[in-house]
Amino acid sequence: IAFADGVMAGGTLKGSDGRWELEVDPYTTAAGTDIAAKRWQLAFRHVAGNRTRFRIERKLFSGHS
Repeated sequence: IAFADGVMAGGTLKGSDGRWELEVDPYTTAAGTDIAAKRWQLAFRHVAGNRTRFRIERKLFSGHS
């Protein structure tokens, strides 16, 4: 995952039965701030032009510290 500050972090997108989760590994911002692992539930929607959009429905407990 590429963030606006130029930092990249590992992550996993997984889903089944229309339920999708995005998990982002811990990373450090360009300013030096440590960010813990996080998970979100996503919703996908097909739009015109054979494109897909997504939105974050809610933050999930990451299980990481």
